[in-house]
Parts: sequence; C-alpha cells; structure tokens
Amino acid sequence: MQYTKVMNPKLLEAVQDAQTLLAHAARAGIALDPSIVAKVVETGTLCAGENIADTQESDFWVAFDSLSKAVNPVTVSSLRDTLDSVKSNGSRLFGLNIERGSLAKRAVRWYTGVAIVSLLILLLVQIYWLFGTAITGDIVKVKKDIEDTRSKISVYKIGGATKAKAPVEKPVPDDRSQIELTALQNQLENLEYQGETGYNMLQMWSKLWESEDMDRASCKSYSDSDRWRKALCEKFATFPVAMEVLNVLQRYFLPLLYGLLGACVYILRTLASQIRARTYSQSSNIDFQIRLYLGTLGGMVSAWFLTPDVADGIFKSLSPFALAFLAGYSVELVFAAMDRIISAFTK
Repeated sequence: MQYTKVMNPKLLEAVQDAQTLLAHAARAGIALDPSIVAKVVETGTLCAGENIADTQESDFWVAFDSLSKAVNPVTVSSLRDTLDSVKSNGSRLFGLNIERGSLAKRAVRWYTGVAIVSLLILLLVQIYWLFGTAITGDIVKVKKDIEDTRSKISVYKIGGATKAKAPVEKPVPDDRSQIELTALQNQLENLEYQGETGYNMLQMWSKLWESEDMDRASCKSYSDSDRWRKALCEKFATFPVAMEVLNVLQRYFLPLLYGLLGACVYILRTLASQIRARTYSQSSNIDFQIRLYLGTLGGMVSAWFLTPDVADGIFKSLSPFALAFLAGYSVELVFAAMDRIISAFTK
C-alpha cells in the first residue's frame, strides 16, 4: 500500500468537522453505525501521523457523508454557531480579556433588545393614544349633553312665555317648573365647565405635535381685543386636528408596532427552538431579518384587510391591534387574506 504525505488542508478540516459531529451524536444519543465511528477515528489517527492512502481517504468521505445524514438537520456550522467561544487575541478591558459569546447568544441579545425597545415604544404610543381617545370621547359626550340641556331649557322658557301671555285673572306661579329650570341651568354651567376643562386637557395632550404657529384660519377674524374669544376658538380648532392624529395612530402607527412586536416574538421563539435543537446557523439571521420586515409591514397591512367586520371565525372577535400582532407573528395570515381577496375577484 502506497502512502503519501498529507498536504490536503480540506481533509484535515473535514476530519475536525467529523469529530465535532461525532461528539454531538454521542451527547445527543444518536445511534450510529460502528463502522462510521471507526473510520472517523482511524482517519484522525492517520492524519496525525501525516500518512494516509487514497483508498482510506475515499472511505473517510463516504463515512463523513453517512455521519452528516445521521445527525441532520444539525450541521457543523450550526454546532459552531451555537457553541460559546472566546477570542484568543480579542479586545482587552482593564487588562482582562473580553469574552465573546456564540453567534446564537448574540442573536438572542440582539432580537431581545429589539423586542424590548419595540415594546416600550408601543406602550408609550398606546398610552398616548388611549389618553387622547378618552379626552376626545369625553368632549363629544359633553357637547351632546350641552345641546340636550339647552334644548330642554328652551322648551321651559317657551312654555313659561306662553303661560305669561295667557289671559288669566291671577297668574299662579309654577314653582316646580322654576325649580327644574334652575336645575337645568346649573347643569348647563357644570357641563360647560367640563367642556372647557376637556379642551384645556386636549391642548396639553396636543403639545407634542402642535405648533404655536399652527394656521387657524377660522380664528383670525377675531381682533386682539377679543383675546378670550380667540383663545376659545383655538381650543375648538385643535379638536378636528386631534381626531385626525388619533386616526393616523390607530390605523397606521399602532398596527405597525404591533406587527413588529409579533415578529420579534416569533423570531425569539424560533431562535430558542433552533438553539435547543442545535440547528441555528448564521444563515438563519437572513430569514429572521426578512421576517422582521415582513412582520412589521404585515401588521400595518392587516389593518386594511383583516378587519373584524370582514373576518370570519375567531378573527371576528379580535380587535384590530390583536389582528396586527397575529399578522406580525404569522405573516401567512396576511398572505392568506390577500389570496382570498384575489380569488374572489378572479372567480
């Protein structure tokens, strides 16, 4: 048998990879053919002595192929990316080596940070939106109550005037009507105070986006002598703009954030499963990044297609924000809804 000096670096690298897969199979309890184990061990010994025959090298490649199929979907790259490593000549801080975790650990840190940041932004925007919605809702309710109270007061005044014009010898005062009229007037004053308070709170809420130089064309007709009327008009002018801001937050920005959070949850769950199974590799980051973008856009798109009014089954009872989260977690929902719409038109 003729031996040649080993000069093939790929063979040495392949032997190390085969030993890595062999160690993983032993730890995971994967049953292997004893001939495969023997061939890997034999080839490692021959490579250490730098002498190996061509037939022995070919037998090793066959054994390496069988070993890779036995441990599939685990690969050498996935094992290296999930195992911790330390920089041998890495950075130093105060004379100490800075350890570098595995690619999987860094991916966990990165996507966990993205999830935490997106959650904090979502909570801030959600609280801001809820506060504005509550203020505008109270203003609408108070305005309706004021109109109803004024209508009741006008009815009492018209009835009182009619009674005063009636030809009677001795007008008898209606004490009950007078008491009810006074109560309605007091109620109107309280409602007007509540309305003014609501508009003041709305101005405080809108300071985040409202400019002092905002154009209020409907309020320019008041002169400087009528400052209080002009100020009251500006308070009323803020209301329709605030309604538009709330509509934008509800239809676009919040669903987008919910979709981003849903995509982060899906990525972290998938990442944990891959690390546990030792199948995570650096190429998985490409899929995760694409999933992050698609989930974010899917959350906003779900506000257009997957509304509770047109949804079926369990989706009909979910809020638009819950649907946006589900769309970010499972982008397939958005594509399924789009396919249903397309098929409805094509039929």
